[in-house]
Amino acid sequence: MRSARRPLIHTATDFAATFRREAERLVAAFRAPDAMTKPMKLPFGELPGSVCVWIAAGDIFTHGWDLAKATGQPTDLEPDVAARLLVQIEPILPDAMRGPDGEAAFGPRVEIANSAPAADRLAAFEGRHP
Repeated sequence: MRSARRPLIHTATDFAATFRREAERLVAAFRAPDAMTKPMKLPFGELPGSVCVWIAAGDIFTHGWDLAKATGQPTDLEPDVAARLLVQIEPILPDAMRGPDGEAAFGPRVEIANSAPAADRLAAFEGRHP
């Protein structure tokens, strides 16, 4: 998820160090006093921190799924975490945020069996093709 105030971060050197630094910044932001009740501005609107934390967690998790899929690794990542993310994200992702690749934040929901791994169901909900 890209912040309206902060541009994408590019790194040509130590990706792991950059990721670690930015992850620490994100965790610190959500640990700040009143972070869960304070309104946070996102590119698509203002939401309480308690919703933003789920959006951020889902974003990071799903991009991990993308990397696993793209590199031929198993995509059944942390089933309990994936199931919890899906429960939290399903009710807050409006259809208005869905559309063609490059034009919308999420693709159209992809149909998938309820028996599929939770991470694949989350990915399908967010418009990926497991």
